[in-house]
Parts: sequence; structure tokens; C-alpha cells
Amino acid sequence: MIPLPTLLEDKTFRKYFETTPALYPTQVEPGVKPWRLWVKKTEDSKWTKKEVSGYQTAAGYVLDRLDDIYDAAVQSRARSYGPPHRRVRATSGGKPIPGPEGVRLVVWSLSRDLIHEYGRHDWCFQCRRPTIFGYFHNHHAFRGTALEGFTSADVRRCTLCGISHSFNRSAV
Repeated sequence: MIPLPTLLEDKTFRKYFETTPALYPTQVEPGVKPWRLWVKKTEDSKWTKKEVSGYQTAAGYVLDRLDDIYDAAVQSRARSYGPPHRRVRATSGGKPIPGPEGVRLVVWSLSRDLIHEYGRHDWCFQCRRPTIFGYFHNHHAFRGTALEGFTSADVRRCTLCGISHSFNRSAV
């Protein structure tokens, strides 16, 4: 899987990662920790997790330690987020196309070099990053929860957060 420090070399993805996403009103109530920080210190180490109240707390932790960690993610625990995108005005003959039909949505995707080096990745709407969805008999995200030992190895799951591919909105 593409490590987060490598993904952050892309200026569009870095800006997306550094921008605090909007939350639902119920997620900003006292005592609610809507974010989960996943960190992998070395390529061979296990993923560790911590629930966090503020997105900037988790993102700042990662950004401050980019040289000391192998990979990380800031997972949304209750809301889905699509990949970075922007709206552009299409032109025809050098002139803008008027009206809504002239507006196009340009969605960020992995560079061909990264796909060639790391393979195909799907966008995880919970982890807010491209990841690999694989088959797991025991997934680290379910350790210590009621789901531990009850997950099906027949379901493709996000390598980081464990969400099933079929539940994930769509692929990049």
C-alpha cells in the first residue's frame, strides 16, 4: 500500500489532508471522538489506533512525525468523504460554456507512476485516502471489539479501517 508520506508528496492530496473536513452536528458534541488515528511506525510493525476529538490534532501529529512513521491515516468514524475534487468551467472554441452544462467535476486520482509502483488502490471513504481492499480472516481494526473473530474472510475490506468494499461508496 502507498505510505501516507508518499501520498503527501502530491500537492492536491496534501492540501486535502491538511484541510479540516466538515462534521455532522452530532459529531461535534462534547465527549464524541469522531476521528481515529492509525499509525504504523515501520513497514513491519502493527497498526496502532487512537480515537481523537479533533481532526487537526490527528493530522498535526502525523505531519509533525512524517520522518518517524512509515504510514498513517486519519479515519472518519461516522462520515464518508470522497477524494479531492474541484469544479472547472469547460470551454468550447476558447470560450466558456455557459450554464450548468459547462461545469465539470475533476476528481483527483493516483498518478500512473504510483499505480505502477504500488498497484491499483481504491478510495476508502472512511480513511479519506487510497488503500488496498483485501481479504482478511482477522482484521486489526476489530481487535478488542465485539466483531473480533466474527468477520468473514470472504469480504474485501480496507487494509486500514476494515470497512467492507461493498459498503464503501465507490472506487477511484
